[in-house]
Amino acid sequence: MIKVMLVDDESKVREAIRRLVPWEEMGISLIGNCSNAVEALHEMTEEMPDVLITDIKMPVMSGIELIAQAKAMYPLLQCVIISGYDEFPLAQAAMMEGVKHYLLKPCMKEDVIAVLQKCIEEIGKIKKAALSNLGNRNAIIEKLIIDMKNLPLEDGDAEGQIKQLMEYYGEDGSLLREAAVALIIRFWPVEAQQVAMNRIGKLFETQESLYLVVGQILLERKMLLSEDDSFVVKIKRYIDKYFDQSNLSLQYVADTVVNMDAKYVGRKFRQETGIKFNDYLLKVRIEHAIRMLSATNDYRLYEIAEKVGLGNNVQYFYQLFKKYTGMSPREYQENMKG
Repeated sequence: MIKVMLVDDESKVREAIRRLVPWEEMGISLIGNCSNAVEALHEMTEEMPDVLITDIKMPVMSGIELIAQAKAMYPLLQCVIISGYDEFPLAQAAMMEGVKHYLLKPCMKEDVIAVLQKCIEEIGKIKKAALSNLGNRNAIIEKLIIDMKNLPLEDGDAEGQIKQLMEYYGEDGSLLREAAVALIIRFWPVEAQQVAMNRIGKLFETQESLYLVVGQILLERKMLLSEDDSFVVKIKRYIDKYFDQSNLSLQYVADTVVNMDAKYVGRKFRQETGIKFNDYLLKVRIEHAIRMLSATNDYRLYEIAEKVGLGNNVQYFYQLFKKYTGMSPREYQENMKG
């Protein structure tokens, strides 16, 4: 089922859209109904939507900023912006950033349904295109897959090892992508199509070195700890080490670290720890931010936000810090001095 998140600071707009759409009939699940971008991003670390419908002009963080951060977590996210007539220049800016779908307030039922239908069709095309890559594998790709799996990644630089391996294969980027796609699909169950899409999306859309991306994917697969540890312990240790990754989410660690269904992982995580995954992730990030604030006054707030995986949006960091501590970052520093 396609998952949708709705974000608008006007409750009447959210309620109108919620009532207009025949969700189940269209095969859609409304997983989030958020009043601001900060709340939405926090919820996305627990469950990532396939489609994001967001107002373009909101306090603290705009819809354009929300889309940028959400796409960093899930590059294949389909985005729909809502705006009024007087916000059309902002809507045009969003379109230039790759947003394809637009709703004008007040939202009419036929328009909302038409846009959602287009999103569903686009998601289907992307999945079909990704899966079609699997039909052209040959003996060379099969050998490359085996060689990739056998790399001694613990012993050195994963990016360098991938690069050296591909020198043998002629440094063919398309060949490496095809092998990586095949490897990803084989490691996840067929029914978890979104998992495969997340990893495939990173292979095709990232601005990073392809060797680095493939090396990271292979390293992530080898990050399982001892068999005696529960998978919740593995996830906690992963968060403690990689909290600075802005794309960290429940879906990501469920897919990458433990290879389990995200909803099951989220339920077990809460049972064993007493808190939700996104609240634990926020706790780790803010505690690291607190250490940085306590140690020195040299860091700017946007630098701290980046270093703890919250992007460089100061207001976003400010809101989450206050949510966790009850104080703003500067108030916290003043208390420390007193």
